[in-house]
Amino acid sequence: MGPLRRTQLDAASIASAEVSAFIPLDGDRLRAALDRQSVGAGCPNHWDARVVATTSSTNSDLLREARGGHAFTRPVLLAAEIQTAGRGRLGRTWHSAPGASLTVSYALRVARRLAELEGISLVCGLAVRDALLKHGVRAELKWPNDVLVDARKLAGILVEAHALASSTIVIVGIGINVLPGSSDRAGGDRRALPGSDLRTAGWMVEDRNELAADLALALEKRLARFAETGFPEFASEWNAADALRDSLVSLGTTPGEIVTGFERGVDRSGGLLIEIDGTRKRFIAGDLSLRAIGLA
Repeated sequence: MGPLRRTQLDAASIASAEVSAFIPLDGDRLRAALDRQSVGAGCPNHWDARVVATTSSTNSDLLREARGGHAFTRPVLLAAEIQTAGRGRLGRTWHSAPGASLTVSYALRVARRLAELEGISLVCGLAVRDALLKHGVRAELKWPNDVLVDARKLAGILVEAHALASSTIVIVGIGINVLPGSSDRAGGDRRALPGSDLRTAGWMVEDRNELAADLALALEKRLARFAETGFPEFASEWNAADALRDSLVSLGTTPGEIVTGFERGVDRSGGLLIEIDGTRKRFIAGDLSLRAIGLA
């Protein structure tokens, strides 16, 4: 039986499943999953996989290692059962509920300089989509770093980087909602999309260790290709997965400026295209938030 399966759920079955199907994050189970899946993919498992019970932020932990001189000659996976100060875009914070989500960060060395990483967060979104699709979860993407199911946010991605001389250590933080109430955003961000989770969407998660391993291999594959080609090769695929393509959207910037127009996907560098009064304008990641007007 795979780690995710489609099921019809009622209140009683949800309550029972939450008790009986819970498998904790565990280093041995995680390494075993990586071994199996690497063999299936025809490659050796060279991941350094770690699990901690609690931490403030897995991304912060790996970024601290990178700044301290860790070369990451092997990719690292760091999963935590509880994150007390997880970080999202624009400095937003959130707290994960024990066992109700998958919160994990991946550190990989990418053979590109920091200035050559345009579009990398979008490529990571495609990798998350790959891992979910492997189990039948058909997710869509929202620029620049959200993963949606049925127009609701299922997962978020935070990409950070530490520059080396001729390469970059890329740290990819992923938070996937598994059970209802799986995360609590500090501050109650009103601009955020309504949330969803795998259980509400009708998926039974039997082992989050398997999903964490799937994400590792999907990221490794996508980022290896990105190192060779850059983002242009991924642009059309990302646009095909864009949940808001051709929707009327409102785009707000940090200083308070808001623009309204039709979302037209991304260009070959990963910049967002919005058609305003018949003219397409390009916006880049950073201090921007995006939401479809009227999205429930």
